[in-house]
Amino acid sequence: MSFTEADSSVANSIYPTQNCTWSPGLNPIWVVLHTMETPEGDQIAENISSWFANPVAGTSAHYCVDPDSVVQCVDERACAWAAMQVGNAYGIHIEMAGRAAQTAAEWADSQSQAILARTAALTADICRRHNIPARYLTDQQLADGEKGITTHAQISRVFKQSDHTDPGEGFPSQQFLGLVQRALGAAAVQSVAQVVSEGEEMSKEILEAINLNLTRIVNLLSPGVPGQAGVRHATPAGAVFQRLDNISAQVQELKDAATPGRAGVKTQGSLDARLSSIEENQTTLINILTTIAEKKGL
Repeated sequence: MSFTEADSSVANSIYPTQNCTWSPGLNPIWVVLHTMETPEGDQIAENISSWFANPVAGTSAHYCVDPDSVVQCVDERACAWAAMQVGNAYGIHIEMAGRAAQTAAEWADSQSQAILARTAALTADICRRHNIPARYLTDQQLADGEKGITTHAQISRVFKQSDHTDPGEGFPSQQFLGLVQRALGAAAVQSVAQVVSEGEEMSKEILEAINLNLTRIVNLLSPGVPGQAGVRHATPAGAVFQRLDNISAQVQELKDAATPGRAGVKTQGSLDARLSSIEENQTTLINILTTIAEKKGL
């Protein structure tokens, strides 16, 4: 069954294909990332979308992304033919221009960065509309059917229905996740700003969307709550909080290492101790050289 409008506001155009399985009761739980195994040119999304529309292709994805466009090929209510049975049934699939063999350095060029930015904005929009957490899944979480972001490679590894490895080991996964999370935060701010600027009352739908996005932001910043038997489950710390906490711990370690110490108050840090030792050695060496010079009458 074809469609006439894009599901995502991030999409620039549509190029419907019949290479899919119509499933109006579909409740997607994953955003699945792929690479097209193509160059990263500006027309690649349109070219691959045209290929997906050919019945001979026998394959498809919901979206194709290149440096300057996002093309939707499959209605989100349908299963794309992208990652075998399990992956097809539960995922919304995004094909990015590029190759699984790309290195981290190759993903850092301007074309790749443009693709990452567009794909992240699209992923954030999909996560928002389908209530999918902006997080990568572990293999166990994927096997258990939890919601989140995954890859064709991980689906192949966990369900063993294909041997694909895209988007590859060089894919900048942490940078990409950060872009997705920032896009989600920006969407919440934009929703509020639009209502305020237009002087409109907030509809129930807008309030729900704002609340959902703010909840995601709060979860990212949450320090986590330890569990208590018979009272509450443990809540893990949010990704942003964990990152900040790690940075804070590392800074403290550096401060501790550099502290000069004080008798009865705090222990001398290892770095300061090393510097003190070097200074003592330098003083000893100077004294030795001075003694030698004096003996030789220099």
